[in-house]
Amino acid sequence: DVDLYGVDTLNGVQVWMAGAAPCVGAECDHGADSGGQTTKGYLAKYDSGGSTLSSSDKLDSNMLNGIDVVTDGGTPVGYAVGHHSYYVSTTTYANGRVYKTADASAASPAWTLQTSGTSKLLASVSFSSTTDGFVTGSDGRIIHTRDGGAKWYAESLGTNLGMMSVSAVGPRKAYVSGTNGSVLRALRPYYFTW
Repeated sequence: DVDLYGVDTLNGVQVWMAGAAPCVGAECDHGADSGGQTTKGYLAKYDSGGSTLSSSDKLDSNMLNGIDVVTDGGTPVGYAVGHHSYYVSTTTYANGRVYKTADASAASPAWTLQTSGTSKLLASVSFSSTTDGFVTGSDGRIIHTRDGGAKWYAESLGTNLGMMSVSAVGPRKAYVSGTNGSVLRALRPYYFTW
């Protein structure tokens, strides 16, 4: 069974979903970093308003929590976020994961892993254009990009509360919300101020 945590649509015809799907045997094996993994990140694309599954992928992460598909009038670009954790001996290691597809409308979109620069669980993603976006996560983590994810920059929110949702409403404005009723907004003419 698949657990779904994120959904997005541009036009109500194509619907993208992100979550976690069980992995079995060799599918769970990632060499030295496979200990304890029982799920893989799952992405699905539905056509006909969500009634017909057109493609699905299992990616090298434990789960994907959020997805955002955006267009600037051309081919829709997709971003999905989550985390990958694994165990070696008695130590748990984790990596925040960001995946991108340059063509979310393709019959089988090709998702590539980007370098997020964080070990924190990533929970939500929102882009105001195909190049300008934010990702939020655990321990007050927020990262942003201005170049479609070629480089991600860490932000300091001044809190370690989990920031579980983000909405980018323009290239200079975003809102985040999280645990304990926290809500922040960014207005950034030249630098980030939360």
